[in-house]
Amino acid sequence: MLLITLALMSSFISSYVPKIALVIYVLLILTHQFYGVSLYVRRLHDLNKSGWYALWFLVPLVNIYWALVLLFRKGEEGENKYGILDKDAKLIKTIFKLV
Repeated sequence: MLLITLALMSSFISSYVPKIALVIYVLLILTHQFYGVSLYVRRLHDLNKSGWYALWFLVPLVNIYWALVLLFRKGEEGENKYGILDKDAKLIKTIFKLV
């Protein structure tokens, strides 16, 4: 959200910034936001929650709570209603434990 705000602010002072650079910047930010939301939804599915819970990230102060939940709460073991745990996820988890 901060990056979108910065992009909008830069549009007001764009007398020295080429328009094409601004368009590329906004497209990159939108792509970044899309992948960020998809990661939130995947993590919520790991916790056996609906992806609609990701909308709570738009509410100030509540988003801090949900960020902490996503960071520190242990995911469901085995299979939940969103599918089984990937073997790749276990590998990544092991790598992060080693680091």
